[in-house]
Amino acid sequence: MKVCRLYLSKSVSVFLLLVILAWPLLGVIGIVAALVGSSDGYGAAWAFVFVLAIGLTIAYGWLRIPFEIRVDDTTATFRSVLGQTVVPLVQIRSLRAKPLALGFVDLRHETGTLHLVSQMTGFHDFVLSVKSSNPMVRIEGC
Repeated sequence: MKVCRLYLSKSVSVFLLLVILAWPLLGVIGIVAALVGSSDGYGAAWAFVFVLAIGLTIAYGWLRIPFEIRVDDTTATFRSVLGQTVVPLVQIRSLRAKPLALGFVDLRHETGTLHLVSQMTGFHDFVLSVKSSNPMVRIEGC
């Protein structure tokens, strides 16, 4: 079994997690402050509901990016903060570097798309094992 891990130090990982969670926390604090601060603060509260929705959407997008990939003979398991996804290697259709987001790769498979960060130890070994298990996979920019 091959394992690819995101190579960030623990302190940088904690810092990034705090930054990701700061915006939704700001939305919750703003809603509470707007509701408690004044009797007609509902307009401001709705503005902070909008901020909260944007913050949660961004946080969800970042927290679902895998930090570890485990590859065995037939499957690849992608672990993220929000869970894990198991994809058979033969179901992977393409690996493509994002053109305007350096270091990010889209992995398309039969049931969806995974967004990966290419700064992982052993990422090129992962690409090689996918290509050897599934010769029909399209690889662009990796």
